[in-house]
Amino acid sequence: MVVIDSNKVNLGIAAAQFSVTPSITGNTGAELTSVGEASAYGSKVVKGPDNNIRFVFEDKDAHVAADGATVAEFSYTVGKDAVPGKDIDLVISDLFVSNGKSVDISKYVIGIDGKIIVDAPSIDPTSTTTTTTGTSTTTGTSTTTGTGTTTGTGTTTGTGTTTTVTGSSTSSTSSATGTTSTGTGTTSTGTGTTNTSTTTTVTGSSTSTSTATTTGTGTVLNVTFTTTSNPWGILDPVTYTTTTVDGYLYSYGTVKTQAGFYFSHDNGIRAKGDKGGFNPDQVVELQIYDVFKDGTIKLRESIDRSWINFGQATPEKVYNSRTHTDGNITIDDFKYEIPVMYGNMSVVNTQGEALTVPVYIGVKGDVNLDNKVNAVDASTALSYYASYQTNGNTKTSVICQNDKNGLTVTSPTDILDHFAAFLGDVDTNEYDPNNWKTMKGDRTVNAVDASYILSFYAERQRSANKDKSANDLWNDVLGDIRFGTK
Repeated sequence: MVVIDSNKVNLGIAAAQFSVTPSITGNTGAELTSVGEASAYGSKVVKGPDNNIRFVFEDKDAHVAADGATVAEFSYTVGKDAVPGKDIDLVISDLFVSNGKSVDISKYVIGIDGKIIVDAPSIDPTSTTTTTTGTSTTTGTSTTTGTGTTTGTGTTTGTGTTTTVTGSSTSSTSSATGTTSTGTGTTSTGTGTTNTSTTTTVTGSSTSTSTATTTGTGTVLNVTFTTTSNPWGILDPVTYTTTTVDGYLYSYGTVKTQAGFYFSHDNGIRAKGDKGGFNPDQVVELQIYDVFKDGTIKLRESIDRSWINFGQATPEKVYNSRTHTDGNITIDDFKYEIPVMYGNMSVVNTQGEALTVPVYIGVKGDVNLDNKVNAVDASTALSYYASYQTNGNTKTSVICQNDKNGLTVTSPTDILDHFAAFLGDVDTNEYDPNNWKTMKGDRTVNAVDASYILSFYAERQRSANKDKSANDLWNDVLGDIRFGTK
C-alpha cells in the first residue's frame, strides 16, 4: 500500500484503521499471512483480528508520508486450488482516519479496492513460483479527495500455482479493433436535372453564375445519380446561400480524415455559450468535383471550411442511437462513422455513398471502457499512473485500459487506449479546442482524476441524484475546472 500525493497536500495522520479482505478465501482464494512492521508514517503497523489493520502514534501528533512512500506491506498466501484468470478482489472497508487533534478526517481519504490476479503457470508445472509486482501498483488504494491522495497497494503472493499479484488488472490478450480514419472515396450530391443560372438550389457550391462551356467531351458519369441522405438531418438551408451554374448535374468528392474523441453527454451546446459537437477539423482535406450535363468534370477551385459540418448529428444523439448492454461490450459501443456535409450537401463518392469521419464516443470517466463509471475506473486510472511512473516507462509505453472486464485494448498504441485516456482525463478543459484529438502522451491521467471519478461515482449513488444527468453531475463534481479559465 503506497501514498500517492502528487499535489503535495501532505495530509497529516495520527491514527488509521481499516480492513483489507480477500473476496475469495480458503483453497480457492487468498489469506493474509503477514503485515510489515513499519509504516512510512513512522508508526508500527498492527494486524488485528479479521484482517483489521491499524497504526497509532504514541505522541498522538499528525505525521506525513511522502508521495510514493509505503503505508504498509501485506503478504498473502494464494490457495492451491485458486483458478487462473479468476481475480481475487482485495476489499477495503471500515476505514477510519484521524488527525493530531483526534478529528475524524476519513472523508478526505478514499479507499479503492485492489485485486490479486492469478495467472496461469508459465514454468514447469511441477514447481511453484511466486512473483510479486512492485508496490507502486494500485491495489487497495486510499485517495484523498480533491487535493491529494493516500493510496495503497496490496502486494505479495501466493503458493500453489504461479501467481502474480498486482494492484491492477493486466492487459488482455484478445484482439480488438484498431482505428483508422480516412478515406479517399469521392463524394457527390445533386440530381440529374439541368439548372439555369438563376436557380437557387442548395448544392453547397458557391461557383460563379457565368454559363458553363459546352465544348467539353466525355460522357456523363451517371444521369440517374442518387445520393445517400444524412440520417441525422441537415442544418437550416437558409444558412448557406448558393447559386447553380448552367448545365450542372451533381457533385462528388474525396476526403482525408482523422479520428476524434467525444463525450456521450455532448449535445452540441455546452455551458457558457461554447459550441460543442463534432469538430469539422476531423476533415483534414476536402475536394469537390462538379459534374455537368456535357460530361465535363471540374474540380471546385475553392472550399470554404466553415461550411464543413455534420448536419444535426451530435455525440449524445449518435451514442444514444445504439443499445449499450452491460456485460456485452464491443467496439460498436464506442466507434461510429459520421457523414460529412458541405453546407447542406451530403459529401458522397461516385456511387452516391456518404463519406464519413470516424468518431469514438464514450462516458466521461469510463477508463476501462465498459460504458459505466465506478471505482473500477478509478483503480484503472491509478494503475496506469503507477505504471508510467515506474521502471522507466512512459505514458505511451504502457497500456491505460488494462482491466479485463472492459473492452480489450491490444497495445499501448491502440487508438482505443488513447480514447480510454481521453475519457479518464476528467479534469482537462473540455473547452480546449484540441481536446478531441489529444493523444495520451500529451495527457495526464493520475490520482487526481481517480479522485474525481470516485467522487462522481459516490454522487451517482445518492438517491437525490438519481435523475440528474451525467453532464450536470460532472458540473457538481468538477465545477469550473471542467471548462478551464474563460
